[in-house]
Amino acid sequence: MRLHASRNETLRFFGKLALIPISLCLTSSLSEAGDLKIHGIWPVSSTKSTSGFDRLYVVFETPVDTAAEEMRFHCGFASDAKSTNPWHVMLYDKSGAPTSLDHEIVKACADDKAFTTRGSVMLELALPLPEYSRVDVTFGGANIPYGTLVRGVTPKSPVVEAAKTRNDSDVYISGTVTPSVGAGPSYNIDSTLKYKLRQWGENALFAAGQVKTDNRSTADPDSFSWNVGYRRTGLRASMFEWSFAGMQMDKQGNALNFYSAPRFVWNVQRLFKGTEKTKKTGQTYSTPNVLVGLDLTLGMEFGDNFRDDFTVTNNKGLGGFARGVPGAAVYVVLPHVLHFKKIVLASTYIARIPTTDELFLETRDTSKPVPMLTNKTRNYLQDDLQFMLSDYVGFEIKQQYGSLPPAFSFVDNRVSIGLVLQLKQDKVPQ
Repeated sequence: MRLHASRNETLRFFGKLALIPISLCLTSSLSEAGDLKIHGIWPVSSTKSTSGFDRLYVVFETPVDTAAEEMRFHCGFASDAKSTNPWHVMLYDKSGAPTSLDHEIVKACADDKAFTTRGSVMLELALPLPEYSRVDVTFGGANIPYGTLVRGVTPKSPVVEAAKTRNDSDVYISGTVTPSVGAGPSYNIDSTLKYKLRQWGENALFAAGQVKTDNRSTADPDSFSWNVGYRRTGLRASMFEWSFAGMQMDKQGNALNFYSAPRFVWNVQRLFKGTEKTKKTGQTYSTPNVLVGLDLTLGMEFGDNFRDDFTVTNNKGLGGFARGVPGAAVYVVLPHVLHFKKIVLASTYIARIPTTDELFLETRDTSKPVPMLTNKTRNYLQDDLQFMLSDYVGFEIKQQYGSLPPAFSFVDNRVSIGLVLQLKQDKVPQ
């Protein structure tokens, strides 16, 4: 629904709403973790191997309910100096005869920071895998999960994994309906698609597109964009991304920008852990209870306004522009609350600071948007409360306030509810 209350009242309402799942989480058994499940297994060749696959890339369904240190074996961490290997590998040859490869496992590595949300473990073998019809991999802790690698699985198959939040997603599709008093409902689309064109190590080339619009003639919000760029991850708790070239436009094509946008993101997150006992053995192990994170962004956008039919005649644009684009995002992830896979509360703020006069559509206190030229800061705030039924699908309550390029049509505290699909694209290490 479209809210005519003040911004503070709206944010107070949304804040109270956000406390509901947290209070439920604290009063119900938050440490009730679901069983571990292996999502998939891929054979991988190391750079030193020239005769076949000498590694197994194991991916769990996320969020993972066991600490990374429980997965590791002789990986060089102080916390994994255990004498017993928790992994078991059974290989079946072409005739079906089994052979244990437990003694061939040199190390098992999992990263503390990324394991909860990525769920990936790399098993390194002393020798390449011989000919096989299938390989069974079992983790000996928690609820003893296992997975099977069948001969013929394509090693280059991409891995689809759960995303922490919408900002972390490569595919984010949200469809919402907004009821209105005295009128029909409006339908809103909020989607982001990113595809890795090529990846080598921590570097990737990607193509992306974003849509924020609805079914009304005066869409609120109203922003379309596409871009291609480069991303570098793995720089400790940070990421650098540069959208080399892209376009920004409104629904009707009345405003059109060419832009380029470099940005640097610094991430801080903290995982609060609890304990759980296995159902089969009674063994106690660590489980994630709450994941809290903060992303700080420093970036800019520069380019050329090709077209502005709102304030300029003859389809001419305003020319070159440059904006500073700082931002911040904070999120809380609560796994396995009640019957939900996870509950996510996230808030994202972006400020666009123009260095020249740019278009701004004022929609407050008027039935028809008023075009203005101004260099005032364009703020945008979005709050998301997601109830995920699986790793990828759920429903969310969303609040938006502010404006987005190129027309910067002002959104005045819009609240909506709808379905959401979000996931992250990954590739098996080669």
